[in-house]
Amino acid sequence: SCLKGIESVKANAAGAVVDDKAV
Repeated sequence: SCLKGIESVKANAAGAVVDDKAV
């Protein structure tokens, strides 16, 4: 994740798998 604060939590929770592949 390259986001900050709540957005980081949202993105991580909403797209944990996608975020994993994005990184």
